[in-house]
Amino acid sequence: MVSRRVAACAACGQERQVIAVLAIGPVCSTCYERALCSKGRCEGCGATRRIDPRNTNSRPLCSDCAGLPALQVCAGCGDEDRLFEAGRCRRCVLGTRLAQVLGVSGDVPAGLRTLFDALVGVERPKAALRWLARPEVHRVLAALGSGELEISHEALDGLPPAKWLDHLRQVLVATGTLPARDEALARLERWIRARIGEMDNVEDRRVIEAYAIWWVLRRQRQRATGTDTTTTKYARANVTNAIGFVAWLRSHGRTLATCRQADVDLWLASGPPTRCRARAFLRWATARRLVRDVDIVRRPDVVPARSVEAHDQAALVQRFLTDAAIPLVDRVAGLLVLLYGQALARVARLDVSRVRHDADGTVLLALGRDEVRLPPPVGALVAELVATRRGRATVGAPPSSPWLFPGIQPGRPLRADRLRIRLNAYGLRARAARTTALLDLATEVPPVVLADLLGMYPNTAVRWVQAAGGEWANYAAIRARQAR
Repeated sequence: MVSRRVAACAACGQERQVIAVLAIGPVCSTCYERALCSKGRCEGCGATRRIDPRNTNSRPLCSDCAGLPALQVCAGCGDEDRLFEAGRCRRCVLGTRLAQVLGVSGDVPAGLRTLFDALVGVERPKAALRWLARPEVHRVLAALGSGELEISHEALDGLPPAKWLDHLRQVLVATGTLPARDEALARLERWIRARIGEMDNVEDRRVIEAYAIWWVLRRQRQRATGTDTTTTKYARANVTNAIGFVAWLRSHGRTLATCRQADVDLWLASGPPTRCRARAFLRWATARRLVRDVDIVRRPDVVPARSVEAHDQAALVQRFLTDAAIPLVDRVAGLLVLLYGQALARVARLDVSRVRHDADGTVLLALGRDEVRLPPPVGALVAELVATRRGRATVGAPPSSPWLFPGIQPGRPLRADRLRIRLNAYGLRARAARTTALLDLATEVPPVVLADLLGMYPNTAVRWVQAAGGEWANYAAIRARQAR
């Protein structure tokens, strides 16, 4: 019978309900479960086993070496673990339930074997059991097991979109059951077709379909990295403004063929500044002679200016270098923004192959064509992150992640917007800090170095140096000669 007594737990010190009395004294349920699940090296037999929490000997011993009866041994796998159901551990129960969901009796079919092994072998079976208990997950896995639902991206695309489905897809990808694909690009394609389907006018729909699918989407595919990190923000903005422009023309009794410059100017003046994104659509339409003699004047580039004082930037750098209370992920990401002016979208997509150690132990990081030699304090943090990085995915995550900043979904990096929220909590405004860092670097480093170290386009590096007060008019010519 479980004790109802409330006392200070001998392990964590909190006033909790006593679940058991061990060698160290009364313990709560959390500490008791931790004691049952933890393993260590027995000093008696040298085996890696559960160190019996009832042992009063000062030496860490297993139950056999301590002369104690076995404590909670799984009847299924024989492992020393906390029993969960019918004398079996959570992992054994997970395997049984998963087999039931997939409709498997006996050997698991080859098409589902990798998925089955990956789910049963998760680090935290408790989380996997909760995930498997969700009705929607249960239903789709059962359909996959019975063959009612084909194991393919196209079949999953036919289901109503949901976050749990995105996670399930990534579990299938991470386990090798499904091939990897660029999900951002796939979502863009579905979004484009949905937006086109909402258009009423047949002629406008035909024009937008040609522009969105054969121009915008085709260019996005050409730029896709194949690692589910494609940015589709501007593609969506271009399509949205193209649809808005032709709809506005139609509402004013005009078409692309009858559109004139005055119509474009009126449309720009009567809406938000984002309407200038229709420039790409008008260029496309002009090249195909769908519209004549119209243009959207390009807005002048805004010269970047410092919005963070030097002492505030230095204070943030010092805090991220020394404050051990800040999670390591946030410290490294913050320093890459503060010291090297990296955009969070690029930081989030860094993979561990970009990090290496030089012969003298210096940590090198490839942000662009050339590697950056990190100062020892920063290099030590990056090296520690490489060794200890761990995403929040609890179900279906691969044993090791290629990303420097693993995300919540298996096999995918941390999202840039999530990273931005985390850094904001420490007073780091990424855009302002990045601008300040780049202006500082541009005052000391020529464009050729800035571009190669930080992964910039040459013209972008020149603009930053000019904004910082430098003058490198011959840089483009120098780079062209070097390329030859």
